[in-house]
Amino acid sequence: MSLKSWKSSQSSASEGFAGVGAGASALGRFAKNLSKSQKYSSVFQKYALQRRQTYEYTDQQTGWLSGWVKLAYAAPSLSKNSLELFFAIYGTMFYESLGAKLSYIAFFTALARCIDVITDPLVAYMSDTANFRMGRRKPFMLIGCWLYAGFFIMAFSPPKNIASWHLAMW
Repeated sequence: MSLKSWKSSQSSASEGFAGVGAGASALGRFAKNLSKSQKYSSVFQKYALQRRQTYEYTDQQTGWLSGWVKLAYAAPSLSKNSLELFFAIYGTMFYESLGAKLSYIAFFTALARCIDVITDPLVAYMSDTANFRMGRRKPFMLIGCWLYAGFFIMAFSPPKNIASWHLAMW
């Protein structure tokens, strides 16, 4: 912006409602850019539909999966989420009633999330590059469901008479 145009914009803004025109032109530029982005979005959608892999259960007219197929894919997550909600609500209260300090519980919970930052991409990489007869994901789900169940049972059966920080770490 040149000094001359800056001075003229300052003088027009000081004249009461004269600055509204600048806002209207900005709105016009926004609408123009929005129409450009919609044009690019439609081009991208066409490209994505061309590259989209069609599955056996895909609707031929819309290209979408049916609701039943989506529910079948979501079923394992639905069972896991109910257990996680149960632990999130009652886990802290359970460990506090056993004598663990809340500060220790918060520290070890945050530490677990920090470890997740490293392990989640690692497990995703292992799962993406795996090549089993059963498929890429099924062996991980088969082993993981038993490990998840075992660790969930262990979480609510800690050893007796241990220190507060051991209990929070458990």
